[in-house]
Amino acid sequence: TAWLKANYAVEFLAASMTLDSGNTDKLSDFRRDAIRLGIEVARPSINQSGAVFEVREERIIYAMSAIKEQSQVEGKPVSDYVGGLISDIEMPQMDGLALCKNIKETMNIKDLPVIMFSSLINEQIARKCEDVGSDAYITKPQFRELVELLDQFVLKIEPQKV
Repeated sequence: TAWLKANYAVEFLAASMTLDSGNTDKLSDFRRDAIRLGIEVARPSINQSGAVFEVREERIIYAMSAIKEQSQVEGKPVSDYVGGLISDIEMPQMDGLALCKNIKETMNIKDLPVIMFSSLINEQIARKCEDVGSDAYITKPQFRELVELLDQFVLKIEPQKV
């Protein structure tokens, strides 16, 4: 372990952070170690972060899976890292309505705007979206309307009247 940390510090810390991503105390310790060693730990980014901590250009890219933990460590809401979530209802390994319900029942992420974007939306599905706390729902492929909903919920821009 000491040899890995001495010779491959960035990779060692990224792997360690991935293994302990559910432990905010250990994440803080690893982050402090990285800073002490002069290793940059990039903040979570929807454009760069993956499911696990990664190494790119000799810096650690924060894992998307650890955003919830990081928000707790920094005492900030998850919405400081993620502006909103767009989800389909049918996905290969997860039900979008269950995902929305889970988000809306989780204390530090319940205020995250969730938009259901699916070809399945009808009256019955619309009621289910409302029941699980979805902030909005829209039928595919209405991309212009989706962008307007994102503007409204994430950027706080009021919809334009036509």
